[in-house]
Amino acid sequence: MTARPGQRPGCGYLADAPEVMVARVALGLTVYLEDAEHWAETGVPSMVTALLRAVPDGSLEWFTTSTRSDWVRLSAAEREGLPQTLGREWHAAGPRHLLQVRLSDETGCMGAGFSYREIDPERGGRHGWLQLVLPYDQEPDDLLALAVELAQEHPFRCAVGGYLTTFNEWEKPAAFWCIRKWALQHLGLDVQDPDMASWFVGRELPSTNWLTLLGAGLMEERGITAEALKAHPWERPITVLPLSHGVIVRAGERPVTGDVNDLVYPETYAEVSRALEALLPRRFARYYGGFYDGEQTLRWLRRFVEPEGWQ
Repeated sequence: MTARPGQRPGCGYLADAPEVMVARVALGLTVYLEDAEHWAETGVPSMVTALLRAVPDGSLEWFTTSTRSDWVRLSAAEREGLPQTLGREWHAAGPRHLLQVRLSDETGCMGAGFSYREIDPERGGRHGWLQLVLPYDQEPDDLLALAVELAQEHPFRCAVGGYLTTFNEWEKPAAFWCIRKWALQHLGLDVQDPDMASWFVGRELPSTNWLTLLGAGLMEERGITAEALKAHPWERPITVLPLSHGVIVRAGERPVTGDVNDLVYPETYAEVSRALEALLPRRFARYYGGFYDGEQTLRWLRRFVEPEGWQ
């Protein structure tokens, strides 16, 4: 795989098929969910509506689900009616275990859109998840607004937001080799594989980033309060925003990729990570590609509290 010039930190393509994009960077929020019935009935339609308001008109035209073998190009009317369809028709019988729904700007590697995995809590062991993705060059405040709306209106376990790496699901191993190369240079990236991480977020965070969201249930179980987070002696511009279903910890005014080649170390991200170290994983899934060998995935997730481990 290779990265084309002028794209920082990158869009990755297959070297022997340069028309195939395997990985890219966007603004994204990855949310691990609580109360599957709520999300099936009202949560997903509500956040899809919010996302459609946030992205450029007409940019999200491709739609698929795990029950289909292909992508469908939506008309403007179909796109506008999608939230109502999702909430009223699909979920009449309750949660549909492992159902995945995607709305995207393209069929390969998402640069804007949403992806949702529904998990039946009766089957146990993991959490459903939702990703909201905005274009890389969109204003980060738009991502913050989505996070605020979500944490104010909907139950969740935890969430992470910032400059998110997305990947082509058909080229996942190649994508994660490319992402690891970026991650060695850009310490501020958010690398998520929600299907893998969803098994490990019961009592932990999958990572921290520009936006780190702690849900009310996780906070109660781990003995964390919004008051304690607000009273923490932060040394850098870190904001703690309590909301109805949890808190948002924002590391700085804007997200950064943390390009070490430009001598930019994301100190603010590191301070949040150190403050929340007790919630960071000590056991985790192994991501694909360059993250698979040994403890590479875990070393990446703990890079700000154990910097000597990531190299």
